[in-house]
Amino acid sequence: MSIQQAKPVPMILDTDTFNEIDDQFALVYALCSPEHWRVAGVTAAPFLNARSDSAGDGMRKSHDEILRILELMGCRGRIPACAGSTRFMEGKRRAVESHAAGFIAEAARRANARGEVLHICAIAALTNVASALLIDPEIRRMIRIIWLGGHRYDMGRNDEFNLRQDVAAAQTVFDSGCELWHLPCLGVVQALRIGREELDRELDGGDRASEYLRSIFHEFLDRRELKDKVLWDISTIASLTVPEAFRFRMLSAPLLHDDMRWELTSGRHRIRVAEHVDRDPVFTDLFRRLRRNAELCGGRHVQNF
Repeated sequence: MSIQQAKPVPMILDTDTFNEIDDQFALVYALCSPEHWRVAGVTAAPFLNARSDSAGDGMRKSHDEILRILELMGCRGRIPACAGSTRFMEGKRRAVESHAAGFIAEAARRANARGEVLHICAIAALTNVASALLIDPEIRRMIRIIWLGGHRYDMGRNDEFNLRQDVAAAQTVFDSGCELWHLPCLGVVQALRIGREELDRELDGGDRASEYLRSIFHEFLDRRELKDKVLWDISTIASLTVPEAFRFRMLSAPLLHDDMRWELTSGRHRIRVAEHVDRDPVFTDLFRRLRRNAELCGGRHVQNF
């Protein structure tokens, strides 16, 4: 199934925003693309790593970071920011109830009543999204999920952060029958790598959001002694703003095993899987939109949408 509708399309960004720095770029990118995306809300996803004490702590820090970005973009109070799951799923059929999961289900039904399809750009563990599908299974026909996670199916390695955090949630989504665009990390989206010099040259708007993105990018590289960084999460936004940069194919949804192995199939519902991303058009579009936003709004807020 492929659903076509007029743009802009309604979208929820489901994000573990404090985990690294890619999510902040993705959120600003979405807000700067109002002719393509109508951001209906932002939901905070759980994560657990060195930047959080627990999955719930990661979610709360992500929620705070979402509010910080919305404030920088002049959108706080106009775009809902919803707290998500405080833990990961404990099995494929065990939803974790949260404000975010309920909000996703309600937004899907509201969009459906308008004759629209709710897009969910998921750039984190799929806990909130899978829980919404379990709480209200009928929404699977009302949504399109665009998920960054896991690696290319023909790679032996599949221990990717968004997948590893909640395997049961990913299994739930891949088994749900909903329309799914899958953006694998290694082998596909890893093309979206950028270094200090290019980012400093291109991110020259001088507005608060651009300066914040620049500062967290440099801080991340300095902390890890890196020269460049893959901005993984912007791929979900670019899939609609610059579709010509992507090559997709339709496949029978793979089975995801508990040990995170993909198993290719032939008789399941079909999903759209990215095989290639051309990095230059994506970064050209991202920085053009950031500069346009700075020029139009003087760094105070994004243009009206």
